[in-house]
Amino acid sequence: MRNKALLLCIVWLLLISCSPLKDYNVKDRKWAFPEIEAFERLDKTQSYAEDAILFIGSSSIRLWKTLIEDMKPYSVIQRGYGGAHFRDMVFFTDRIMSDHQLSMVVCFVANDISGSEQDGTPQEVLKLFKHFIKQVRVKYPTIPIMQIAITPTKSRWSLWPEIDKVNALMKGYCEKTDNLYFIDTVPEFLDEKGINVLFLALGMLKWQDEKSKIDNLAPIVLIPVELSKKSAKAKYYVRYTGDEVLINPAIQYK
Repeated sequence: MRNKALLLCIVWLLLISCSPLKDYNVKDRKWAFPEIEAFERLDKTQSYAEDAILFIGSSSIRLWKTLIEDMKPYSVIQRGYGGAHFRDMVFFTDRIMSDHQLSMVVCFVANDISGSEQDGTPQEVLKLFKHFIKQVRVKYPTIPIMQIAITPTKSRWSLWPEIDKVNALMKGYCEKTDNLYFIDTVPEFLDEKGINVLFLALGMLKWQDEKSKIDNLAPIVLIPVELSKKSAKAKYYVRYTGDEVLINPAIQYK
């Protein structure tokens, strides 16, 4: 009996040591406690349909004022809190899902790479995302889960190379996992929401990757431009958009 108890203890310790949650201190998520407690109060005072869709994540979910109207005739449960990261949300997943009978989960979390000292690497964010999916699957083994891509913003454009890696990793995981879907909204934002995709490059920097020892060339200064023409038959010309001139964010990251 004693040996069995010791074996169970060893197994438990191994599981804890492998968990992606072991490195996250409770003090770093205390700021979210009031938000989660508010959700729990709503669960006690409001009733929800048995086939509701749970929208979970950060402020884009919380501030979606027309969500209920937009999703009609489907019933929704809106559970977004400002500043949410996967690194804190995974500690609250069970409390947010509560005992709701869900038909789908839609998730949008955009803050794990924001320029903070607590930022994770794209690989670390992927581990947290996978852990979140496992948490959902414990209660809801087969319902569809929709993961919305992290969208580009001007305030975090210098971090976009790393954020885009997170999107690529999550998309890859979704593509090989049953009933897990990646909603790629990035092209919409890049093309129509004012984020520049065309730059005039000035100067080239030759640099070498520490691991591969391969020489690379990267533009240094990026001037946002657009292609314009004065009439349907006229030739295109390059025009400065007036937006901020950037130092290549990939160089800054390196």
